Amino acid sequence: MEKKEINLSIDEILHCPIIGEGSEGIVYRYVDNILIKIYRKQIYWMKDSLQLLDLPDKIYDKSSLQVKNYQDQFTFHKRDELDYIKLYERDTLAEIGKKRNDVKRTQLPIGPVFISHRFSGCFFQAVSGIPIHHLMFLPLFYKRKIGRSLIEDIQELVKNFVYPIDLNNSPFSETTILNEFGHYNIVRGHSHVYIKLGKQKTNLIDLDGKSTIYTDYFDETLYQYTLHSLCILLLEFLYGLVYMNEYYEDIDVFAYEIQKLGLSEVFASHVAHGQIQDFNEITRSLKL
Repeated sequence: MEKKEINLSIDEILHCPIIGEGSEGIVYRYVDNILIKIYRKQIYWMKDSLQLLDLPDKIYDKSSLQVKNYQDQFTFHKRDELDYIKLYERDTLAEIGKKRNDVKRTQLPIGPVFISHRFSGCFFQAVSGIPIHHLMFLPLFYKRKIGRSLIEDIQELVKNFVYPIDLNNSPFSETTILNEFGHYNIVRGHSHVYIKLGKQKTNLIDLDGKSTIYTDYFDETLYQYTLHSLCILLLEFLYGLVYMNEYYEDIDVFAYEIQKLGLSEVFASHVAHGQIQDFNEITRSLKL
């Protein structure tokens, strides 16, 4: 029977091997092909707890202890009759678990992870493949096959109200973070799409945290974010576009750079302005 949640002590998680880290958290190998992602805010809490254990024995008054408020990373946007609400922790993963029954092409997070009974992250099945940004040398006809597979992945997710809005995250980008030891570290980005070359199969990762938003309703804004992110990734992968943050400020220049790749003025304008019609426009314009 599939495990619904994982409960570990601080000591147990620290004995799990680290296989990667990013600005949001650290990924550990748990058992076999199961990985655990612990969010950085919880890693800070773990460090604070370990420091407290190292202090000389004292008697504390509970009312005098300051408790830091670590907001949960994993949220689910739910619409009821009156308003929009957010679910947290166990309820969030329970809602996502329902979607796993209908999402066949992509591995969604399986359940929550608790460290010392505190919600700290999620666990998921490991996926294999080569990061898509490392395969830009492939022939265009082969890359188009991969592009078609990726679009089918995203279509299925959006159909189930799963919006991966950070698909174009790149291993060539860098972010400066303050780590749990109070030092500034430079963390490189990473591809959110992995490719199994033999099967021309695409696998998505990081379907949690800020990279993906889950809802129980269609959201046009999130839909456009997803299409835009998908387009940027495909333009990079297929045509070697170098996307720069300056394009956010000068969208006309961005549209011009897209046209220089041999794409239509209308499509270039739609991408630059975040007004892509649908998946069919992407497929047609990029000849997928």
